[in-house]
Amino acid sequence: MPLLAADLPPPAIRAAPVRSQTVFSPPLGRTMTFTLTVRDEFVQTLVLTLIRDLTFEQEGDGYRATLTLREATSEGAGSTRALAGVAPFRDVPMVFHLDSTGAILRIDSVDTLWTRFCNGIADQATGDDAQRQLASFALKTLRAAPPAQRAAMFIDLLKPALAPHEAAQGVIANQPVSTAADSPLGGSATLSGRRRAWREGDLLAMATHVEGDAPVPGAGDEKASAHIIIDTHAHVDPATGLLRDRRERTIRTTAEGTRIRTVETILR
Repeated sequence: MPLLAADLPPPAIRAAPVRSQTVFSPPLGRTMTFTLTVRDEFVQTLVLTLIRDLTFEQEGDGYRATLTLREATSEGAGSTRALAGVAPFRDVPMVFHLDSTGAILRIDSVDTLWTRFCNGIADQATGDDAQRQLASFALKTLRAAPPAQRAAMFIDLLKPALAPHEAAQGVIANQPVSTAADSPLGGSATLSGRRRAWREGDLLAMATHVEGDAPVPGAGDEKASAHIIIDTHAHVDPATGLLRDRRERTIRTTAEGTRIRTVETILR
């Protein structure tokens, strides 16, 4: 599923609560550029870059956000496949509705967007008979996906830009954190580490390090595991509750080798 594999945000980092409130006050009526670059290195290298426009408008007590893909490029092995799930959304506005705290409540026209996504995958279902049969099976599963799963996938496209909780927490000296090492990172396990946050001018800078071992499903060996290290560095605007930039590097080492995935997100 190319969109899920390359365009999902990083796993949520859970930390002990510092404050209960949130900070969310996005600029209204201004078009920002939201850039996501994914670099996947394992035997061969794949680079995917997505550039979107993002605007916020007031809507009652909350906000309406419009996210529009303007450019999608990919280089390296599997680049055509990586673009299959995103190319159909070029110049197609996605409209999200948020509450006053920055929580996403819903997205418009989910079924229409999902059809575009499935059609994009279908258009790239080429190759030999085995590949086409595999693609056909995957498409059948996708088209039958429940509404909640469909909405969640698109909502996750906007989530990386939102940081109301991080903005409210402020400076953190050294805090224990954990995150689930679920697929596609490899198996079900918990990675543990620490996080700190400090001020850099008008921005809040954050650094997180977690690591641990996770089972590798389908490896044919019940003891097979992956050692996973995730390092994240980010800047958040504490006045708006929006991300400014984030760089996350995941190193996953198994008996088959080491896979490095770097995700860079910039909002300007």
